[in-house]
Amino acid sequence: MIIAVALPAPLNVRIECVDAVEQSEDSITVYPGGRVTLFAEYSIAMDIEDVTDLEALPSGASWTCQWYRGTTDDFSAVTTKAIDLPNFSVLLSEGGNYSALEEDQGNSQGSEYIPNTAKPGTAYYFVQMTYISGVADADPVVRTSGAIEVTVEARPDDHPLATLLTTAEARGWMVTTPSADVISFYEEVAANSDGRVRVNTTSYKTDTGTPIPVVIIGDPAPASPDEVSDDKSVVLINANIHSGEVEGKEAMMILTREIAMGEHDGLLDDLVLVMLPNMSPDGNDYLTRQPSSPNQYTPNYYGARSNRSPTFGYNINRDMMKLETAEGRALVDLINKWNPDAFGDLHATNGTRHRIPLELLWSLHPDVDPDLAAYNRTGFVEAAFGAGSRFAESGKIWRPYGDFQRATVRDTGYTEEGTWVVGADEKPRYTSHYMGFRDRISLVFEVYSHDPYTVRVDTQYVAVLSFLEGIQSEKATIKALIAQAEARALGRNDEIENYFNTEVVTLTAKHDDKHHYGTKAPYTVTVPSYAAFTDTKVIMYALTDANGARAGTIYADAYTYGEQESKEIPYKGNFETDKSVPLGAYYLFESDCTEALELLQRHGIEVKRLARAVKVEAGDLQWYDAQTRAIPAKYENRSMNTVTGVWKNTEEAVILPRGTYVVSTAQVHGNVAAVLLEPEAPDSLVSYTYFANQLTSYAGKIRGNYTSTPEGVTGEIAIPVFKIASFDALDPDVKALPSSTPPADAAAPEAVSYTVSFVSGGGSAVASQTVVSGNVADEPTDPVRDGYDFAGWYADAALTEAFDFADKITGSITLYAKWTASGEEGPWTNPFADIDENDWFYASVAAVCERGLFSGTSADVFSPNAPMTRGMFATVLSRLDGADLSGYGASRFGDVDIDAWFGPSVEWAAASGIVSGIGDGEFAPDAQITREQMAVMLYQYIRYKGYALPAADVDAFADESSSGAWATEAIKAIQASGIVSGKPGNLFDPQGLATRAEVATIFERLLALLP
Repeated sequence: MIIAVALPAPLNVRIECVDAVEQSEDSITVYPGGRVTLFAEYSIAMDIEDVTDLEALPSGASWTCQWYRGTTDDFSAVTTKAIDLPNFSVLLSEGGNYSALEEDQGNSQGSEYIPNTAKPGTAYYFVQMTYISGVADADPVVRTSGAIEVTVEARPDDHPLATLLTTAEARGWMVTTPSADVISFYEEVAANSDGRVRVNTTSYKTDTGTPIPVVIIGDPAPASPDEVSDDKSVVLINANIHSGEVEGKEAMMILTREIAMGEHDGLLDDLVLVMLPNMSPDGNDYLTRQPSSPNQYTPNYYGARSNRSPTFGYNINRDMMKLETAEGRALVDLINKWNPDAFGDLHATNGTRHRIPLELLWSLHPDVDPDLAAYNRTGFVEAAFGAGSRFAESGKIWRPYGDFQRATVRDTGYTEEGTWVVGADEKPRYTSHYMGFRDRISLVFEVYSHDPYTVRVDTQYVAVLSFLEGIQSEKATIKALIAQAEARALGRNDEIENYFNTEVVTLTAKHDDKHHYGTKAPYTVTVPSYAAFTDTKVIMYALTDANGARAGTIYADAYTYGEQESKEIPYKGNFETDKSVPLGAYYLFESDCTEALELLQRHGIEVKRLARAVKVEAGDLQWYDAQTRAIPAKYENRSMNTVTGVWKNTEEAVILPRGTYVVSTAQVHGNVAAVLLEPEAPDSLVSYTYFANQLTSYAGKIRGNYTSTPEGVTGEIAIPVFKIASFDALDPDVKALPSSTPPADAAAPEAVSYTVSFVSGGGSAVASQTVVSGNVADEPTDPVRDGYDFAGWYADAALTEAFDFADKITGSITLYAKWTASGEEGPWTNPFADIDENDWFYASVAAVCERGLFSGTSADVFSPNAPMTRGMFATVLSRLDGADLSGYGASRFGDVDIDAWFGPSVEWAAASGIVSGIGDGEFAPDAQITREQMAVMLYQYIRYKGYALPAADVDAFADESSSGAWATEAIKAIQASGIVSGKPGNLFDPQGLATRAEVATIFERLLALLP
């Protein structure tokens, strides 16, 4: 490798600053904290055959770039180096003790220098470059620049905030502001803002308890969303989601200080600004020398996720759907509460070598509202960042977020023909894509990581101001497009012609290589590059310090823009649907899927529960037949479950039990709900294992009738999600119970759930509820009991303390039904959706229900084919006896909770000598009752009552020997009475099980024999 150096004499220095008071070619005046960057401009020619290694000079060669600071413009009088880089390992071992830095140090990074402007005064800066080729007898090449005068003058006003600096400003941009300093800064700003700024540090915290501050800006700053008038637009700005990409955090502190001082009051006429200025405070304070973005080398150290952090391994900007991090939950909760019209997320790029200060990313998912999405990426971006905008007037340029497609271009800096490819995929897990799904203007701001720290902060500052001014000027259009998108979503149940029936859920997407966002024209982008010498393609050279850390950049030419140095290349920035399924009208999931319920509610999705069983006709309900299943490596510490398959229509009518969760897509967040509930979608609840426990646990559930044995992972599974294609297929008048809302503090430790159980005391069964701590239970439909009127739910078995359903649930609780005699018994009316008068067992069910012996498994489901448990059987006997169960406060069996719905009945039966348990102090209440156990319990009950059974001569069952000796007498007596008959072949089948319908028939026969 041969490097030829051409250093102009004198060496030129360029000044860059967006907040100068005065500026010329060789001088600048700023207020304290002003962001000044000095660039040494020179050329380096390289005759290179192998450019795979840009991190090392030729053997024996060296290059130094030293900045000097003086008190005059005469370099010969200067003896002080402007900066000697500190020992970063010492600083880090001291926990990032910023006070170890000299206050007058600036920030030198190779050919760039950031003067310390914290204090008033004037200094003169020079740069000297030395290149030693290592060739024998070759003299070093040395060049020295002229003087650059930097003056810092005090602000002329006496505002209390005039002297308030951020930590970064006060430390000469050597550092980024620690999380505690961020909060103290905003609190000071708010206290002196004349009501324009509010700070909240209590609503959201990380998993370690660190506050996640929220800043509200307005005129005046509203205390709650209810105080925002309809004519204003709420804008949400998120910064520092990626620790280390700190430019947005610093820029927002500066902008907020200016707003508090009244410098941008015109914006507040139309806007309310909600900010998460330091979304990842824990990561912000885990200081490291290695950058978040590989080519970002200033500030000298910054926050980053480390294995000391409880959220190590998580990328919060991939957490918008699964919401596992406290930070992600905080952002979505803030979105739900403030309902912003627009969203901006502030980032830095990962280091592609180009000359683009800002790249913009919008929602890329094909299912986003088409009109809003098109306006977001064209009309709005042009209004906010195009000709005449603040951003354009600053001299900066922007391009769509992307990278050179070829690694050799991206990593070595070739300027040859290539393709510009968007730097993200389409999945809604990203903040920008998620907000697009919520029908909002959404942009990610990616500043250029090769730019010095102050320049990146300037770019974010100007970009956000331009963004806000664009929203202000386009406010009416934005609100109209949002209203149109929401009306389309809400109108799905009207099945608008050519709209709902054509909507799909995209499962996979691909780049549209030929067309730009549905147009017929190919899309290109002009990417600025560096004009190198004719015989080279190298555009920059990376410098490292003595510790091997990135410490600067040598550019191949002056840092200037020009069309002659740019290339127009194809741009892959559009995603189109590759595989999809029709959007469902309703998605349903079963009542035991409480983890999924909580996540849906965190997204603000309306979830309802059926208040009664509903019959869905054959073919109207769809179930998911999983044909392949894989369990890939964990994604961000979460186990994954990938399925592919097909939706199939049921071939028979299906009874949806009371308590089934129902999600309509005819709601504002219907798109979000669909991608969460479609099993094959990459960000679905199935993919993220929110149904992990339900896939293989399905006994007694609807999904148990629709199982799959997919390829890839051994075992049978059942997907607990169902779909209904048409809004007409589910009765729209079905009353739905409102679901509990998630905790108000979305960033609190994982919410604890409690069980609310109901003992109906002889009435129809009431399903238990799972309630998140701090929420209220849903008041169930009143149970029914022949001959009695329901008198309310009580918190104690003695029925002395009435329960108020407005009380918040703080622990598991059992509620007891109170009854008063009605004095009259009307004819029994069938309340059950799953039986009718043509069933062979109908008369038996009617007889036992009319006597109050049986109730349904819910208010409108009898479950005739469900197995009878030992606890159920004991309960029926207690009802037959009319037993007073109020006195049973403890159970003799270790596996029977006296507060369970069957608990008092089991204890009564044991105390009456009817049951004795299975041994070892246990009763096994949930075990299915066998025929011989049933015979013994019936026989013991008849003896307990003192009844005589009719005797008859009967032949012994052929399988008598297979029954226990303890059951022989009972089986013969019950057989002789005709209460229980045998099975074909003169068999009793003592270990056989009985269904609820069969047991109802047995009790009907018993009733006929009893006096």
